[in-house]
Amino acid sequence: MAINKMRFLIFLLASMLYANIAFADENNFIQDFNDWQFFCEDSKKLDACEIRQFQISNETKEILSFISVTINPENKAQMLIGLPHMINLKVPAQINIDGENNAEVIFTYCNINACFIAEVINDEYLEILKSGNKLQLLSRFITNEEFNLSYSLSGFTAAYKKLSDNL
Repeated sequence: MAINKMRFLIFLLASMLYANIAFADENNFIQDFNDWQFFCEDSKKLDACEIRQFQISNETKEILSFISVTINPENKAQMLIGLPHMINLKVPAQINIDGENNAEVIFTYCNINACFIAEVINDEYLEILKSGNKLQLLSRFITNEEFNLSYSLSGFTAAYKKLSDNL
């Protein structure tokens, strides 16, 4: 049991370091699946990849948020959501799929770029994601103002299949 916890912590630490979002360069492998993107930082190592989606500000064209799914060392789906600073970290965020299947998630850590939610996705919730159309995240800023984001799930199933096929 201690070894599994240690492997998970190592994976989580690697995710934290990786959360400084890498963008396309000549060594990356990127494949689009509708609104989801299959991304490998090193095109020669297709077994260390993620699927992801970004929320971009219409005004500044900067990334407001991102969602990423990887497969952890225990062969479980691991979701990482990056949100802007000034989020009220004391209030758990709410995630739902198509207005149903509510899940409460807590913030795991912050770095200079963003604050993050990191969750292992069980098989049941993974199937809900695959059959859904929209993931909505509800949170609050430190001013208590609501912060709502929606992610399209169009292409999620195909992108996840590509991710799991590369193990």
